[in-house]
Amino acid sequence: MKFYAIKPADCAIEAIEASEPWEAYKTLGLDRMGVDHGVVARVADGGGVGIVVYEFSLFVPVNEQRWFSIMGQLFGGNALLYGFDVHGETCDFDPPPPVVFYRSADEVEAAIARGEVKRPQMAVNQNVLWRWPDEHPIPQRK
Repeated sequence: MKFYAIKPADCAIEAIEASEPWEAYKTLGLDRMGVDHGVVARVADGGGVGIVVYEFSLFVPVNEQRWFSIMGQLFGGNALLYGFDVHGETCDFDPPPPVVFYRSADEVEAAIARGEVKRPQMAVNQNVLWRWPDEHPIPQRK
């Protein structure tokens, strides 16, 4: 099956073949137990494009991370894109959605200021608990 690896440190998107998404994680430095899945695009038939990223990628210190955005959403570090159908089954897709790479936190801030990217944040009942690029509000175990 065809997947897309996103490597922001290289500003690269690479098509890769694997039978399951998790088979590609190791080459991207991802661990099956430390990832988050999300949806970056929907298609008319009910399927879409999913993404897998390191679960704490936006909390990595800004001098140690590189970022990219897809459709105005910011992501950090390496990622894997995969297609899924209306039933949630993994499937091939082509082409990947447009990806914008950022080489520094200043470039991300400029994109946010221009309205091209939404600033990531965590909130409960309109009370903002965290905003990128602040440190994680709860210390993480290493």
